[in-house]
Amino acid sequence: MKISLPGCDGQAIGVYHAVHQLGLRVPDGPSVIGFDDMPSARWAIPPLTTIRLPLAEMAASATSMVLKLADVERLPQNRVELAAELVVRESTAPAQYSSDTSRSWIGSALVTAVPSHGLVASAPV
Repeated sequence: MKISLPGCDGQAIGVYHAVHQLGLRVPDGPSVIGFDDMPSARWAIPPLTTIRLPLAEMAASATSMVLKLADVERLPQNRVELAAELVVRESTAPAQYSSDTSRSWIGSALVTAVPSHGLVASAPV
């Protein structure tokens, strides 16, 4: 089983089209995982497995950090790690592992205060 992990859900839909042009089907050929959990992801055929970021929590953390920095307060931490969620839909086939291989997916979203660059939000790590 091959997996395509494009940069966003829109690119994942592009992968769907390329797979179709090759005469293959998702997930019977490659499995595809998007990123962003855009509303259209659930309406793709097949519905797209994707990674959802906690955007509201990221915004709240970033806002809190900006307000503290604006008040010239010291931040209790320069980095806040929030959990990202793998939303499993139908674009991924069941995992196939050899007996000597184990896999797990652990993701997080980061909001980091960088003195020279302000706040930086990043993708799952």
